[in-house]
Amino acid sequence: MFASSLDRLTPLLARAAADQSVELGWDDGDGLGEELLLRRFFGPDIARLADWRDSSTLAGGDRVVELRAGSATLTPALRLNVDGQGDVGFDVLVVCPAGEDDTADGGPCPGPAWVPVHSVLDLHRARRGELDTDEALQCAHCSHHGGIDHEAADRAVGVEADGADVHDTPSVA
Repeated sequence: MFASSLDRLTPLLARAAADQSVELGWDDGDGLGEELLLRRFFGPDIARLADWRDSSTLAGGDRVVELRAGSATLTPALRLNVDGQGDVGFDVLVVCPAGEDDTADGGPCPGPAWVPVHSVLDLHRARRGELDTDEALQCAHCSHHGGIDHEAADRAVGVEADGADVHDTPSVA
């Protein structure tokens, strides 16, 4: 018998199908449940870090996942109807970017602010602060919506709304 005549694909597929049946709970077991959902969105390495919390007041009663590695944490919230059509997704907790000029009491907003995440790349960007000005960001406390306030940013660097540098000395005619 030659090695090329052996059917290696059928046993491999049988093992993979059995493993998937267990993961999905089709073997009358519990399956992986939410871990499988996390795996699909963020991969198995992130799913292993998950510690689920039910009915989070921070997330408006939705379930949250605490992802912890050492002292660093990220907190995604499971959203069960992200588009009004019943689709499932995640938002991640970020710092509200509303500055002291944007809040009624003149202090920084305590949040919570949430921004949608669709992959482990988005989680990485959120951890680095790259989603803090995302258009989809929404703060539950001060109702801040994402995006950059371009007029405020221009004032901060000294540019008027018409594009003139506020530091330019007007010419005397």
